[in-house]
This record gives sequence, structure tokens and C-alpha cells, in this order.
Amino acid sequence: MKYLFKTSFATLVASVFVNTTQAALTLTSPYSNLGPDGDPFLYGEKVSFSNNSFTEWNTSTTVGGWSYINLRAGSNPNRGWGHASSWYLLEIAEATSFQLTLTSSDASARPGFVLYFGESVNDTPASAHTFSNNGNDLVLLNDAWDHNGPDNSPGLSYVAHGYNPVGNSLTGNVYLPPGLYTLAIGNGADSSTSPTAKTYNITMTVPEPSTFVLSMFGGLLAFKRRR
Repeated sequence: MKYLFKTSFATLVASVFVNTTQAALTLTSPYSNLGPDGDPFLYGEKVSFSNNSFTEWNTSTTVGGWSYINLRAGSNPNRGWGHASSWYLLEIAEATSFQLTLTSSDASARPGFVLYFGESVNDTPASAHTFSNNGNDLVLLNDAWDHNGPDNSPGLSYVAHGYNPVGNSLTGNVYLPPGLYTLAIGNGADSSTSPTAKTYNITMTVPEPSTFVLSMFGGLLAFKRRR
């Protein structure tokens, strides 16, 4: 079953660049950029896609706690737990359709992610306890650590998010113009259960332009969830 979510990133309808050469992928691991504040953010790796021809990167991560969303009735679900999430910096050189797949062998795992536009270089990583995982209350939840905007205000822009509340895998496609993107991946098990850490296999793919419509119908984000 497919689900559609509309993104809020205004430039998702930018022009598409097509290149038929093989895409090169550059991985910087570990990645550290001290930035103007001299304190590197929580990124584990930087993944750079040089163009929009087919390329793929596979890795795994183990995340615990309620690192993506709180499912308890009456609680605020719009929170991620930054220190329990895995953070990646993506570099997109040419406009493309980016595909992210999260899978776990644990049936109780509930994968989720949020994607922001921009790299965090002016921040307070030690205060990244909460972050907006669906674009709501962005300023409120990111205010303690994201100082990348004017006068140290939050500066990362929400692009898209995905979450599977009923299964242990998630596949999503989102159209991305060139630029740097911040990706947070977490486990969405209910915080009231004190869940153990879940291990996810991660696949990041830039497909062949000839086999995928890059426009994504004006910036719609398509997700497939499996029970």
C-alpha cells in the first residue's frame, strides 16, 4: 500500500538535470565539521552523490528509546530524541529523486526519519534532546540546538518525513534539488515501554532517471509501508 505526503520545501519543483553517466558516491566517515562555533554536530557520515545516475549506499545503524516519535495516548507525538537517533549529512550535486529504505529483522521495530534542508554548523549538540520529526513546532523543538538562522535562530528547513507505525520497514522517495541535507533516523517504539535498541539496514539510492519520474508530481513524497 502506498501513502502520499506533501513536502513543504518550496524548491521541490525546480528544474531536473539528467545525466546518463555513472554516479560516483563519496563517503566521509566519520564526518566532522567544527563550524563557526567549534563544536561538530551529531553526524556520523557524509554521503555525497555526484550526479543523478544510478548509485546506491548500504549501511546499518542501531537506535534505541523513543528516538523518533512518542505514541502514548495524550502525549505530544511531535518529538524526536536527538541523542538516540542516527544523523547523516547528504550532499546532492544534481536534482534527483532520492530513495531511502529502512528495514529491520525485529518485528517490533518502527522505523522513521526526518529530512531537513541544510547542514548544521552553528549549533549546540549537547542540547539536541528534541527535534521536530514532522515539520510541526519546528522553531520550538529545534530552538535549543539549531542556531543556523539569523541571530542564532533555527535555520534548518523541514523537507519531508516518513514513519511506519505498523511494520518494521519503510521505503520513501523524495525529489531533491542540489544542496546539503540533514537526515535523522530513529526507532518509533513507544517511550512508555522502555524499548531496547533496534537495528536497521539503510539503503540510500539515486535511481536511473530513465526509470523514475524525477518531477514527483510537483514535490509529492511517496512512501510504501509494509506490515
